[in-house]
Amino acid sequence: MFAIDSGAIRYSISGQYDAQYKKYGVGLLVDYEMLQDSIRMGIKKVNLGDGDAEYKDRWGAKPGAQLIDYIYICPGILGHLLHLGIKIWEVTNSKY
Repeated sequence: MFAIDSGAIRYSISGQYDAQYKKYGVGLLVDYEMLQDSIRMGIKKVNLGDGDAEYKDRWGAKPGAQLIDYIYICPGILGHLLHLGIKIWEVTNSKY
């Protein structure tokens, strides 16, 4: 687990997931310890970052600010098709 504390907020940067250890719940234990440490340190808010929304729900996470990627595409037929492909990808991969 790698996290950065900034004032009353802890930013969880990397939890390091390994599928071969999934059945042991190692990630849950690490997150639990990180949250316990946050409480001990007086940290009021933990930002769990981007990623699996269902996983974060178990900790009581609430959606925060949505990240927006800006992609500049040249005008023309190829640019239009690329833009359409991106929109389709966004719809099929939306978590909310």
